[in-house]
Amino acid sequence: MVLKLESEDPEKILEAVKDSENMGLYFLDIELKASMNGLVLANKIREYDSRGFIIFITSHSEMSFLTFKYKVEALDFILKDHPQYLQQQICECMEHVVQKYSKITRGSRKTITVIRIETVNMNTLDLVRITGILLDNAIEACQECTSRCIDFGMIKTDQSVILVVRNTYIKKELDYNKLGMPGITSKGERRGIGLYNVRSMIKKYDNVIMDTEYEDEYFTQLVEIYEENQANSL
Repeated sequence: MVLKLESEDPEKILEAVKDSENMGLYFLDIELKASMNGLVLANKIREYDSRGFIIFITSHSEMSFLTFKYKVEALDFILKDHPQYLQQQICECMEHVVQKYSKITRGSRKTITVIRIETVNMNTLDLVRITGILLDNAIEACQECTSRCIDFGMIKTDQSVILVVRNTYIKKELDYNKLGMPGITSKGERRGIGLYNVRSMIKKYDNVIMDTEYEDEYFTQLVEIYEENQANSL
């Protein structure tokens, strides 16, 4: 568990949530002395992270019922009235989140294929970012399934390196060939910018192509990186 952001500015927090593809843990005060209070902020966080964990730390115990009104599904409501117990309560909440997250991901089968590849004709940072986004998407899709499976591999051919991410998923009513285009996502409104970022990075290269395959049970993303700039000629 890593601290990603500490801020008194709700807008900065929302920008960080928008840019993240991961399930978050949020400790919020209700009284923020900003353009919005903590309850409104929590409600907006839910627009981008529907399964994240929200915990309020506040001195306003009388406002606890408002978490239901704002439909933020708060995990806990910690009061500042007893500061000597504050650290203990926060630690207990974090331990509970870890246990709950472990239950969500328990039963997932992950197969990682690792082979020695000397060179890949792509910027290393772009390759790492693309791989991370595709794996994050695969993990999130698996969490919706009863039977969970993720297969990952990098395959070396005579002319290219092929990155493959394959996972179980629940098929939805959308055009999967258009995933990654503006406004096309399987994650709900205002989400799903990860694949858009992947496609934007790939557009910089003349030697890289991306393909999507989807069946009733498995969803597959393939990124083929050619040794020479020949992808456009295929």
